[in-house]
Amino acid sequence: MAILEAGYYDHVKEAVLTAVGRALSPSEGPAAVNATPFRVLDAGCGEGFYARAIRENLCVDVVAFDLSKDAMLMAARHDSRKAVKWLVGDLTNIPVLKGSINCVVNVFAPSNYDEFKRVLTPTRNASAPGVLVKVVPGSNHLTELRHLAEGSLRSKEYSNQLVTDCFEKHFKMTDRIKVTRTFEMSERDVRVFAEMTPLLFGIDAESLNLSRVKSITIEAELLVGTPRSQGPS
Repeated sequence: MAILEAGYYDHVKEAVLTAVGRALSPSEGPAAVNATPFRVLDAGCGEGFYARAIRENLCVDVVAFDLSKDAMLMAARHDSRKAVKWLVGDLTNIPVLKGSINCVVNVFAPSNYDEFKRVLTPTRNASAPGVLVKVVPGSNHLTELRHLAEGSLRSKEYSNQLVTDCFEKHFKMTDRIKVTRTFEMSERDVRVFAEMTPLLFGIDAESLNLSRVKSITIEAELLVGTPRSQGPS
């Protein structure tokens, strides 16, 4: 959470807010005055960084869940206004009703596309078709750490193409947005990134000369889409 609160992911947060805001727009206007509130689900929300930002910046209801009970307790403690509904749950059986969600947000987390389609409002609902905003690492994400550890990695380069292909089997891509920033960083924060990233799981961080890393790139791609009723045409 400290890394998120330090601002290193603020550009990703702003992109998520923009994408959710665009999904919200079709339901606004005179016809929506008496409509059901726009509901956003943060699937695999961790300690709630993105869920809180959405609730604080957009006029929407937010439900967020994670498999980790400890993460949910931490998220609730940070939500002093109790503005978000926090749930413990997993992707195999998302704890919300069928067709009750207007927008699913899935940030750097595993996906269950069948469950996402189940909980989203039907695409045929022209006033507010269900939208998925999935955030995945970009090809240059943490590239400085990847270069430092390249001798211990199976692949020197990263591609999110397999994730993107899977997304497009289940959802029709309506937008794809890349955001990237490179930050000068203290050795302490570099070490935190090295310890938290799945990129270096199984590699002894102490064996890496992290003092050589003076900056880190945070790059993400937002995949935005609506459910496919059948396979890609």
